[in-house]
Amino acid sequence: MEQGGKQFDLGQDTVIMVRGRWAGRPKLGIRGFDGSRVFLEYSVRQRVRANPKVRLWQGADVTQILTDEACTRIAGVQIAWRRQAEEVGPEELMADLVVDASGRSSRTPQWLAQLCYDEPEETIVNAFLGYATRRYARPSHFNDNWRIMLVSATPPHNPRGGAILQEENGNWVVTLAGTARHYPPTDEAGFLDFAQKMFTLTLVDNVEVHKAFIEVQQLLQPPAHLFKPFVVMAVLGRLLRRTR
Repeated sequence: MEQGGKQFDLGQDTVIMVRGRWAGRPKLGIRGFDGSRVFLEYSVRQRVRANPKVRLWQGADVTQILTDEACTRIAGVQIAWRRQAEEVGPEELMADLVVDASGRSSRTPQWLAQLCYDEPEETIVNAFLGYATRRYARPSHFNDNWRIMLVSATPPHNPRGGAILQEENGNWVVTLAGTARHYPPTDEAGFLDFAQKMFTLTLVDNVEVHKAFIEVQQLLQPPAHLFKPFVVMAVLGRLLRRTR
């Protein structure tokens, strides 16, 4: 908050269009905060670094997970420093609890298969989702009665959606998304045309007269990997059990 983020109510200050209709805006009492991802991650990192009980290691990659001799729990990780000399081998870092926070790029299933566990069965679901983001200067005449605008897709007839989120610096993050390979273009004219083909012109009305001030970003979402819950929970139960 001290760095420029503003507090708002997630219900009252969010406008949402679902299947072509605007939803109500009740006051929920659930607080949200304006801020870019960079701003949020920087703020969290600064708070974590200020804790004398926490050490942050940079420039290191986890290359394997380590188990105890009985292979009943994870006992640590093997790491390799990116800039260390080739003749120096990997380093082992032991711990009572190891948390994999690498998200969809996690290599834990493969590492488990290389050790003493069966790799969990998985189902791959690909919605062919893609989205593009442009940043705009907020209009000077903007009526500041909402902080987030969401326009949901209405499949199967309209696989497109969009959102406007305000950042701590007064700028807008405008994101358009589509499934089934309805990917939004990256050029400004195509970007706005994509928005016009949604159920509402509200997004276009808000941004069409304002030039983007940084280049567009586009991402094609990789397929989702779903693991059988009972297999994953069984593995986690074994991994998290500590021997005394």
